[in-house]
Amino acid sequence: MLTFEEQNHIYRWNGKVVPSVTQALREWVKLGNGRGYVHTVYGTYIDTPTFENAGDFGTAVHMGAKLIMTASLDWDALDPALVPPLKEFTRWMDDYKVKPQYVEEPMYSEKHRVAGTPDIIGTIQGFRHLDITDIKTGLMNEMTGPQIGGYEIIFRDQEKYRKPIVRHELILPRDGSPYKFKLLTKSTDGAFFLSRLFQWQCLNSK
Repeated sequence: MLTFEEQNHIYRWNGKVVPSVTQALREWVKLGNGRGYVHTVYGTYIDTPTFENAGDFGTAVHMGAKLIMTASLDWDALDPALVPPLKEFTRWMDDYKVKPQYVEEPMYSEKHRVAGTPDIIGTIQGFRHLDITDIKTGLMNEMTGPQIGGYEIIFRDQEKYRKPIVRHELILPRDGSPYKFKLLTKSTDGAFFLSRLFQWQCLNSK
């Protein structure tokens, strides 16, 4: 049985803590002095206030998008800063006639012993196959491909899904400029994710 503690971002399978997709990828690490974060692949540095503000904003946009998809968003109660990107989200849903089947639903792969919560799995106009879309609010998201590759691996294992799947990154700029909907086609994304997961498991095994 899978449980998820959203506040602490902790997944448990039958009571035992298991890694998440983002933990396995370990894209960013906080420096020991606490002043900033460093990208573990590219070495990019972002100071702590900027990084954590961006993270909080992204979390709020994700929550707003979820409420839009469940028809329970109170637009009048929104922080004004969230309105522009969420208006773009609704425009994207209208443009592509999006029909979500899974909305931020925690999932688990017993085969790979890893959990994750894909943003949206469903159908979109113009594509024949089931789609996994991940929402981003930053313009540079180097690890989106491997991240969604991880979600695809988990979804396939949990649901025993064997049909083709398409993957997209939906970028909702903070300033409300037009959304960018990017098809992800790199065939090595899943393998990259599994390699990082294997590293995580080796380093954290007891």
